[in-house]
Amino acid sequence: MENYERIRVVGRGAYGVCWLCRRREDPLAQKVIVKTIFIHGMSPDEEKSMMGEVKLLQKMHHPMIIGYYDYFVFENQLAIVMQYAEGGTMEKLVQEQKGVNFPESQVLNYFTQILIALNHIHSKSIVHRDLKTQNILLNRYD
Repeated sequence: MENYERIRVVGRGAYGVCWLCRRREDPLAQKVIVKTIFIHGMSPDEEKSMMGEVKLLQKMHHPMIIGYYDYFVFENQLAIVMQYAEGGTMEKLVQEQKGVNFPESQVLNYFTQILIALNHIHSKSIVHRDLKTQNILLNRYD
């Protein structure tokens, strides 16, 4: 993590933390997400699963799918460097709109983008298995 300046925590899970970061050597660089996963004490199957996620991310190159940049290991943690989605999650968007219906055209737009992304991953024989609003990330132009 010495190459990245940690700006703030953007999420926590059972296995690690997601950090909003910027490369130290370039203060004008775009912000990225560094997802850190604690690998110390993981079973071999859990480690294999984590590395499987990295390999899947390496295959994903599509405008509707968050970009993957790099991965590295530090202090018994696997770090995955990914594109930062400035718009947050679909879950957050829905919560902020509580009590207000989305326009039908906006719902159709989101639905279409999700289907396009799913079609792409399915074309690579990959199934998402955890599709939910908190895992749908939005860029600021959505």
